Amino acid sequence: MGLIDPTYGIIHYFVMLGRRTDPNPIATLPPLCMRHSLLQYLTSLPHNVYHYLQGCDYLQRVMLSGAKSGLEVDFIFNDSIEEPSLSMVLSNGLNVFLICTNNDEELIEMNISLSRVCNKNCLFWIDEEKKEKFIMPSVVTTAEEFWDFLFEYSQPLMKDIEAPLCVPLCGGSVEFPYFKPANITFFTLASALGNWGIGSYIISHKEIEILKAKTQEALADMYGWKRQEKAVDILSQLYGLCQDAFSTASGKTTGFSDQNYPPIVIAAPYTTKDVRDLFKTMAKSEKQLQLIDKVVEMEQTPNYCYDVNAENVGNDFRKTDTFIRLFHASRLDFLDIVANLHCSFRFSPYLRLPLVCKSLNTALSFVSAKNNGQLAYSKDRMVYNKVIHKVGKTMAQKLLAPKTAKMLEKMPAQIVAMTDLPIEWMEVNGIPLGFTHDVCRMPETPSSGMLTHYGIARFSNFYRIPEDILSRTLVVYGCREDAFKEWQDKADVCTQALGAKTVVCQSLDEFEKAVKKHKPDLLIIDTHGGTDLSNHQSYIYMGDEKVYPKDISIRGISARLVFISACNTAPCYNDVNTVANALLEVGASAVTSSYLPLDVVESSTLYIRILNQLNQAAQQDIHRNWLAFISHMLRTSFIMTPLVENAQKDNPEPMDPMLTGKVNTLSMYFEKRAELYRKLKADEDVEGLKYDFSKAVPHYLMYTTTGRADLIMFESSMKKRKEEYEKMMQGL
Repeated sequence: MGLIDPTYGIIHYFVMLGRRTDPNPIATLPPLCMRHSLLQYLTSLPHNVYHYLQGCDYLQRVMLSGAKSGLEVDFIFNDSIEEPSLSMVLSNGLNVFLICTNNDEELIEMNISLSRVCNKNCLFWIDEEKKEKFIMPSVVTTAEEFWDFLFEYSQPLMKDIEAPLCVPLCGGSVEFPYFKPANITFFTLASALGNWGIGSYIISHKEIEILKAKTQEALADMYGWKRQEKAVDILSQLYGLCQDAFSTASGKTTGFSDQNYPPIVIAAPYTTKDVRDLFKTMAKSEKQLQLIDKVVEMEQTPNYCYDVNAENVGNDFRKTDTFIRLFHASRLDFLDIVANLHCSFRFSPYLRLPLVCKSLNTALSFVSAKNNGQLAYSKDRMVYNKVIHKVGKTMAQKLLAPKTAKMLEKMPAQIVAMTDLPIEWMEVNGIPLGFTHDVCRMPETPSSGMLTHYGIARFSNFYRIPEDILSRTLVVYGCREDAFKEWQDKADVCTQALGAKTVVCQSLDEFEKAVKKHKPDLLIIDTHGGTDLSNHQSYIYMGDEKVYPKDISIRGISARLVFISACNTAPCYNDVNTVANALLEVGASAVTSSYLPLDVVESSTLYIRILNQLNQAAQQDIHRNWLAFISHMLRTSFIMTPLVENAQKDNPEPMDPMLTGKVNTLSMYFEKRAELYRKLKADEDVEGLKYDFSKAVPHYLMYTTTGRADLIMFESSMKKRKEEYEKMMQGL
């Protein structure tokens, strides 16, 4: 096959929604207008015509070259339909409009507005019963009609395709799971094989009966793990197909395995105490309040069921089922819809874990913003280890089937998590996920934020970390206390040698001025931070002035990449509007901030190491993306612990940094990390390094990276991969 642009035959999807008017806005509930049945079809649609015609070839190119991929979807609410979003309508590509409202007045308004931008390349998909209310040239009402249209639309483009069309390679060999979280991976796998239109969402009487039978089967074994195991089976098949994409190419892969393959998108829904309290405000009577309180705090069993008897919600099952659908089903459906959009970027498999609530609250309450100060000032610093281990162990017991834990341990892949939980702490066979895997996270609350992250990720696909990133790096000192200044003086020496810039900011105004003057690609903030429990917001200090999320949003203070070296800027347990959220809202693609109070020595050492190591990483093909780099820096900060502690003691015989360097290099290989961690914890000699790591504070687990850091590629790495891919294709 010739070198065809992966965006060949562009398809742009527009989801036309109703008005954003919800009577009871709850942070975790999607807007009422986001609950339309047509949204479910986004899971099974092609990224572009190239994807539709040659699924396997398209997958292979995305895997090997890192080419931009994914669904291009814009969500347009009816109350903002006149805004510039409709300017995205293509004149040389296919525009598919999903009309996701059944309100006659809204349909008429949409019809009028869309008629102004309609051209010959526009297709409108609407429910059959509303077709007569929507007058447009090209309209479909079913999935079958859509596939028929796409086949005819693609005919003129087929002449440019040299290789045969991709045909179903194993149609029917993967059974449709009839379980929504597993459906997404099923459709992703089917799309790569060219099996379009199979396993469509439940429409026939026969399929409805199958679904009912599957549901009863799950209820009969609600404390088993069969549904998650089925999802893992399909996930493994998709991963196997991605492995084949490499092996059938040049027979040689470059870089590290977990950076080459698609990241796993994991959703871990969690109902916090704050959200439960908000739900209670919806009650109209004391009796309803009691029922809502019980239903909201309900958790799913390991087989994704609700044990109504165990939760003691009473005998009114009809009302109970209604509230479960309102509070949980709509929320989980929305989570799956957004997860599919994120999966589309790299052909990622999807794993949604069971919904949890009160069973994690006790363990998490110790690390809440209200209580975690006690950890920082405890005489026994190892209390951090105990609390993090307790949370991580509890999460694993509640959320992971043994088969899933084994898959995560063996499958080299980065992790993109959609959750409010500190997923990096979850222990896979006794090892924190944040040590074995590169993890980035998108908070589930508020639900609208997940769609925002999808929009940010679409544009992150275009950004490349330049080789001269350090000349575009700004380090802001917001605190000049002696303990900070001692390390900032060392940072000044480092930045002067590397070409980065530093600035002292003693107020919000100075902070805004510095960022807007230097326009950094990478912004490092070194200061005090905290959480205001009165208004549920985190903040950072600039001098004596607190900078809140709203200050950042209003003033547009941000950078592409941000690293915040400050305490408690992204606390877990309850819901907080964080500084990271604001930075992402106004332009950042990824922000690393802290779950817990930080140690000034370890946190300062870390950001100085980031500066030093970034100089090498930006110019050599070491890390494929920002997630790999920042995760490596966090992970190895744990390995560097003895070197840092030794330096603090002014030991006349300092430790040889070559020892930690060898172990750091070893940790870059996914296949070696689990064994490395066990050896370090067991006080075994590793590459000449022998130290009691069981007494080391897991400082690396106090950070979380928010945003799709896996999509932010290093320019140097992408150049090399592009060259290798083009050579390979020319040789075919």
